[in-house]
Amino acid sequence: MTIKGILKDNAVSNGIYFLLARKKAVKMLEERGNWGQMQRQWLADILNYARNNSAYYGKYINDDITADTAASVLKTLPLLTKDIIRKEQAGIYSKEITAEWSDWANTGGSTGEPLKFPRKCSNIWNEPICQFLTYSYLNDWKGMGVTDTIVSISGCRIEQDRLHKRVYYNKARNFPWGRYDFSTLYMTDDNMPYYVEQINSTKATYMRGYSAGVLTLAQYIRNHGIPLKIRLKGIYLTSEAFAEASRRYISEVFKCPVIGQYGHTEMSVYAYQHKDDSVYECLPFYGYTEIIDGSGQHVAEGESGEIVVTGFNQTGLPFIRYKTGDIATYRGTDNGVVMIDAIQGRTVDYLVDRSGKKVFLTGAIFGGHIKAFNHIAQWQLVQSIKGKVRVDVIKGDDYSNEVEDEITRFFADFDLEAELNYVDSIKKQPNGKQKFLIQEIK
Repeated sequence: MTIKGILKDNAVSNGIYFLLARKKAVKMLEERGNWGQMQRQWLADILNYARNNSAYYGKYINDDITADTAASVLKTLPLLTKDIIRKEQAGIYSKEITAEWSDWANTGGSTGEPLKFPRKCSNIWNEPICQFLTYSYLNDWKGMGVTDTIVSISGCRIEQDRLHKRVYYNKARNFPWGRYDFSTLYMTDDNMPYYVEQINSTKATYMRGYSAGVLTLAQYIRNHGIPLKIRLKGIYLTSEAFAEASRRYISEVFKCPVIGQYGHTEMSVYAYQHKDDSVYECLPFYGYTEIIDGSGQHVAEGESGEIVVTGFNQTGLPFIRYKTGDIATYRGTDNGVVMIDAIQGRTVDYLVDRSGKKVFLTGAIFGGHIKAFNHIAQWQLVQSIKGKVRVDVIKGDDYSNEVEDEITRFFADFDLEAELNYVDSIKKQPNGKQKFLIQEIK
């Protein structure tokens, strides 16, 4: 059963789920001195699984792998890209994935390259353990209680009947993603008083969410002198880059520590930021992280390169030496914990609709997991006039008029007229990454 399956199972309350996650997290902390050795064994396990269950990896891995040989074998394997995944398809999937497989994930493609893959978790507890540790770290390792309430700021859609009532959140189970999930999609000047009033009524003790949304909330509270009725133990920002000045601003408004969290839909890396500096720690029981230069070699400490990850959670498609497209500076490794900072690639880009409102891409596109984007090989948005956007598209498999219509309707929902422009290639930046949005409106 997946994490979402557990949370939907009425026989398992969120409280029991939380207590199990806390127990496992505490045990993981007690074993921290062995994380390096444990990581090597987990790496061996995923490589052996791939060798035995994926035709693609069976071509590259010949012998059984042990904890002692795992890291050296990994270095001999090719880097994995979205293009390779699309080309290989079933050949790279686990043989456990059948034609009838129903659980598929799709990424919005923050680097301009969407991806669809079969979702099958090998360890459903790694994510909640990491989430518990993040919340606990925010509270100086004093732990998190079953009665703590989490508020989320995300890109979720709100049903029309709730919008008519000026309700801008969905209510869900509490741990780890929030009892109240507020949406960035409706954060206008007219609506913000309702956001603040409703958040003030939640009795929240933690907040997590998109940095642009949390910053917008903080600015409104300070600019209008609104007293806070919640006392937060901490906030963590996810999915978007943010400036240190923004982090300090949010911390001052909410009077609590604020950190960043780094991860992705492929569930192959999880990192949280130190409270006193910009460094992120990549947790070693979630995956194996490398920082690679343009020639495929690991960079030296203090140098920058692409984040390349090998995940321990997904077996439907083993993400082994997977190129994330994100750039970071390597700050060293300690007992399996890889430290990075200056992460580039998690955008806070936005489009401007006809009325001049900002439509943040993290909430609208990357957080939406729109299935039509699975039929795009690459794409780029270009905007020079408010209310209009040019969409440069390299067509992917099964691209059709229906997909085109769906994409056009998607942008229309945000009061944007989309002009689809079909191309053979999209220009890369000097660092090799593709800029997803070219925003010419200043």
